[in-house]
Amino acid sequence: MSAAERVQAYARATAARLLEPVPVPPFTAYLHALDLPHLNYAIPDGPSPDGLEEALPRLRAAFAERGRALRIELVEEALPALAPALAAHGLDEELRLPGLICAADALVDAPPVPGLAVIRLAQASRAESWLAAMAVQAVAFGVDEPLAPADAEAARARYAEDAVLLAVLDGQPVGAGVATRPVDGVSEVAGIGVVPAAHGLGIELALVAACARSAFRSGAGLAFLTPGDDGAAGLYARCGFAPALTIVHLADEAAAAT
Repeated sequence: MSAAERVQAYARATAARLLEPVPVPPFTAYLHALDLPHLNYAIPDGPSPDGLEEALPRLRAAFAERGRALRIELVEEALPALAPALAAHGLDEELRLPGLICAADALVDAPPVPGLAVIRLAQASRAESWLAAMAVQAVAFGVDEPLAPADAEAARARYAEDAVLLAVLDGQPVGAGVATRPVDGVSEVAGIGVVPAAHGLGIELALVAACARSAFRSGAGLAFLTPGDDGAAGLYARCGFAPALTIVHLADEAAAAT
């Protein structure tokens, strides 16, 4: 199985764990109670779904029953003919993201940063540590929402099977990231965020390398991530992540507008 096919299989398994799967062969819709686009989408069940003319009306109906517009997410290299076929049936390309992969034997440790410690949070870690990880990610991603003690418990539950890493520089929390629980040897490195005041110090690279290392120690043989921009992609290449995938999101824009 190719790296692209492995990541596509990971996406199916992870969506089934976090969202409600609704089979609509040759797709599965993954739906959430909240009407948020990134939490409601379909994934092809196999490498080459046939019969789109018959399948897409059923898939649109499954989304419409929940008051959702149809969205489909796929790894292009695993399903090279599907995105053009979906476009021919009225779906518009919404987003195209590069995907980087790193095998366990390709990981390069980041250069040391004086005063930096990267700590993996445990379920028993203090609530203050969980809140600190959430707070630095919120600052890094421009989210301005107050945090309450209950948010620490929600984070513990959400990431019970994942590795959450907190970067602390000279005693101050400055960044955080996540390595998801491996599924069939594949883990995603996600949520890498560093507060603006700590940019350019090597902390982001240290977090990415530490998250990947944590994934490999947990049994993954392949880690992947989607960088925020070309600059981030170049940075992550320094610790062994190489371009290999294209994540494509397609949306039924006509339905969304109605």
